[in-house]
Amino acid sequence: SIASAKERWRAMGLDLELFRLDLLRDLDELATRKPKELSAECRQLGIEALSEKSELVQALRKVRLWQALPRETLLELATAGAVTGSVTPEASHAQLLRTLVSKHFATPAPASRFGNIFATAQSGPSPKP
Repeated sequence: SIASAKERWRAMGLDLELFRLDLLRDLDELATRKPKELSAECRQLGIEALSEKSELVQALRKVRLWQALPRETLLELATAGAVTGSVTPEASHAQLLRTLVSKHFATPAPASRFGNIFATAQSGPSPKP
């Protein structure tokens, strides 16, 4: 229910004035959608490496919250721990949103079939000649 959602948000220390009531409904509705729908929406946002429904829902909830935040708050989030100069203070809301998505949901590089050729030592016993 909406009342229990508001209580959960208060318990998390979130300022309810920043969010719309329909956003709460939207966040709850994500859990009722099919994994295929959630996965398609994640791909549209540039989130590729998630496979479990719970991960997809959590990622989309995070992005929906970011979408509802003012640009100034997104700027603070995007610059927290960012490489100097990677986020400009003039960045638009959409640019900051893309930055946060790539920062939090970066797709890991595929594993090489050759393993780590740059490793200096192997773990475990050395192979016998």
